[in-house]
Parts: sequence; structure tokens; C-alpha cells
Amino acid sequence: MRAGERRTLAGPMSDPTFPVHAALVPRLMLTCGLLLLAGCTGQGSPATPREVPMPAAMDGFDPTLIALIDEAVAAVNQAPNDAHAWRDLGQLYEAHLMLEWALPAYTAAVELDASDARVQYRLALARMQNGDLHGGLMSLDRVHQLEPDYAPAWCRRGASLLDLGQVADARLAFERALSMDPDNSACTIGLAQVALQEGDPERALERLQSATLMESPNAALAHRLQGKALFQLGREEQAQSEIARGQGARLVMNDPWSRELKVFKKGTSALLLRATRLMDRGKTAKAVELLEELFAREAENPKVARKLGVAHAGLAQWPQAVAALSVASRLEPGDAELKVSLAWAEIMAGDNEAALSTTLAALDQNAADPAAHEARLTALLKLERIEEMIAAYRATQDSLGSRTAAQTCLERVRTLNPDHPAWADLQERIEALEDDAPR
Repeated sequence: MRAGERRTLAGPMSDPTFPVHAALVPRLMLTCGLLLLAGCTGQGSPATPREVPMPAAMDGFDPTLIALIDEAVAAVNQAPNDAHAWRDLGQLYEAHLMLEWALPAYTAAVELDASDARVQYRLALARMQNGDLHGGLMSLDRVHQLEPDYAPAWCRRGASLLDLGQVADARLAFERALSMDPDNSACTIGLAQVALQEGDPERALERLQSATLMESPNAALAHRLQGKALFQLGREEQAQSEIARGQGARLVMNDPWSRELKVFKKGTSALLLRATRLMDRGKTAKAVELLEELFAREAENPKVARKLGVAHAGLAQWPQAVAALSVASRLEPGDAELKVSLAWAEIMAGDNEAALSTTLAALDQNAADPAAHEARLTALLKLERIEEMIAAYRATQDSLGSRTAAQTCLERVRTLNPDHPAWADLQERIEALEDDAPR
């Protein structure tokens, strides 16, 4: 840890002051007066206008969200030295996971008014979510100075320090947070992780088995970490059971300041956009969580069902993907491409009979879709229906109008199933079929 960070953990320290020679005072006052006349206020006016962050293209965005962005950007343009306008713009972006635009907005807000602890906090989290842990910790330094008793900030600090491998400093941060909020389950989880990294599984189990933690939103994660501790102790059978109980668990942070962002989240389309951005950032499990909540409210919305199916597929949760995509396909029966996606999910889930039925329905709607032919051939191969597969291969040639296209489909099927025992016989049969075909 850098020196500045260690001092913050021990408590904010005031900056040193330096004496100013009396003879310089009049000159300094004159200089300040000239600066004020030039328009330099306490919040500061930039020498060059700040560039207002805004997506270059918003095709596919929710119209309501576009209108809100336009309104927030206009507010900044009308009052470029208003820190609150920049803050609101940053919060709108962050609420929809548009962190690449939230970060410069928060930076401008802090430059204009460094005394707002909440904006400093938002800047810290935006930096951390963009992978700049050191920059985020520097922003948290300022948060600790402004609001030294805000426990979630110390918990966030501990988590970031743990990610940086600064285990001892992480422990200090978590302990400080718990001293302010003894029931903070996220900090208890953090101290258990510290104990595991320090090779003290007994201490980790002691923390993880507390009654308060077992009744908190982080109970499932506590079970998963108990499994890790039990593995360290050589109790593998118990460990596997605990890890299974915590499968898919994620840390839940009790953070009132972050809950304030909820007022900026707008509409179904905006939430679908947010889920897409989560998936793009590799946070598919979080996207599934959001989409499941949305699907519970809008079970007849095909866009929600489709996005949920895609998210489950991204996590290789094939039965769940099939369930969601089946709903979407029922609600949009004319979408052949959706049927093909469902068929592949059914194949991955091991339901090849259902996949075969789905692909036939898709081919009835669009016989020229190579992906549908590939899915049909794959399902038949897995069902070991070789005669039907050869007939399907002929149909693929006819539908695609090209032997080469059909061979490409077959090769892709083989790539997906390279070790299937039927390949040798199938290859001989197809080669014979090609030899007998008119040239």
C-alpha cells in the first residue's frame, strides 16, 4: 500500500501548512483579485471547456433513456460549472452500466466540488469497476476524510485491497467497517476471505458460521467459502456439500448510497440494455439475476424471455436456457432464428428429440438457414439415426442448392462431435452417396 493509503486506514491526517512571508501578502491578494476578475471562482472555471461525455450512437437504446440522456447533457451544457449537473449525468450513466461515460462525468463533478462525499464515492466505484483499483482507493481516501463513519466505504476499501493482495491492510479496513456496523455481512465475508488467504481456515469457519451471517443475504456465499475452508482442512466430502449450497452466490453489499441510483433506472428496455452491458462486461451471472427479476414481473414479454435464455446459455445453464427460450418462441412463433437458438439449447441440455422437432419447425419457416440444418444433423447424430441423417444431408444439399454448402454444415457438425462412434460409418455412406451423384 502506498503511504497515503496507510495513513487513511489509521485516520485522516491534516495537510501541513506553510508560513507566508508578510511582504508577499499584498502581491498574493492582487493576484487573487485578478483571477477573480478573470472569472476564476471557488469551484474553478476550466481554461478550455470540458467535453461532455455522450455515446456517439444510441441506436437500439430505450427512447425514454435517450430523452433522459439528452436532458442531462443539456443541463450540463447550460451550466458547465454546476457540479450537481455533472453528478446527475454520471449517476444516469452509472445506473445503466455505461461506466465509460459515467467516469468523466464524475471526474468533472469532483473537480468542480471536491467536498461532496457521495460524488467522491461514486467516482471511486466507477474507477474500481473500470479496473482502476489504485485510482478508486485514492478517491476513497477523500471519502474517508469527508465521511469517516460511512461503513460501506471502508468495506469497499477492504475488498479492493484484498484484490490487490494487500491482505493485512484489507483486514484493517474490514475491521474498521465492522466497528461501525457490527451486522455488516459483507465485511464478515471479507474477514473470512482474509483468513483463508492467510492460511487460517479455522478462523474463517468461525466467522462464516455466525448466526447473523447465516440469516443475511450473503448466507449462500458464506456456505461456498465454508467449502473452501473445509478443503483447506482436508474435509473434502463436507466441502463439496457446502460449495454446492453456495453455487452461483454473489456478494451483496448493504450500501445506502448506491441504492440512491435506483431512481435513475428507467423502464423495461433500459433494464434490458443494462443486462446486455453486464453481459458485455463479463458479468453474465449479474445479468441473469436482473433478468430473472424482470421476467418475474413480465413473464409474457418475449424480449425479456429471449434475453434471459441467452444469459443462461452464456453460463452453460442449459435447462434454464431452454425454459426461457421456449417461452420466447411461444410468444414469437414466427421467429425461425429463435427456434434455431432454442434447438441448440435443447441439444446442449441433452433433449435431442425436442431439438429435432424444433429444427423441423424452423426449417418449415426458413429452409435456407444453414444453422437450422446443422442443428438437425447434430440432433440426428446424437440420436444415432444414421439413415435419417443421410436423408437430412440430402435435404440440406437441396435446400442450400450446393454440395459444398452441405459439406460445410456436415463438417461443422463433426467439429462439435469429433469423437462420435458413428462418424466412420457415416463418412463412408456419404462418400458413396457423393460418388453416385451425377456430376
